[in-house]
Amino acid sequence: MGLARDSGLGRFLATQASRSGRIPRHRVRLGGFDAIAQVVATGVGAAVMPDKAAARYCRAGTRIVALSDAWATAELFLIALAHLPATIRNSSDLQPFAGQARKRRQLNGGW
Repeated sequence: MGLARDSGLGRFLATQASRSGRIPRHRVRLGGFDAIAQVVATGVGAAVMPDKAAARYCRAGTRIVALSDAWATAELFLIALAHLPATIRNSSDLQPFAGQARKRRQLNGGW
């Protein structure tokens, strides 16, 4: 999940994804980091956000992970459920968990 396509972070992440030959596929786009953090806390997925936003909006049961991807500046962190393995260090480590988030969303009745 992420911010609107036309947001600064949305454009930055789309550019970085295209440089690596990928297309971002956000199933959910929300209007702000607070809303994103609330949805992350429900277990629907994870989101990349600046460090200050992650620190401000991190909820009980979630944790902040510093990304080690070459494109991730020191200001970008991942906010995700606390039970995700501590070995997650870059965005590709999340791929195995994408299906779990999809199933959780379906069980919760979608959006």
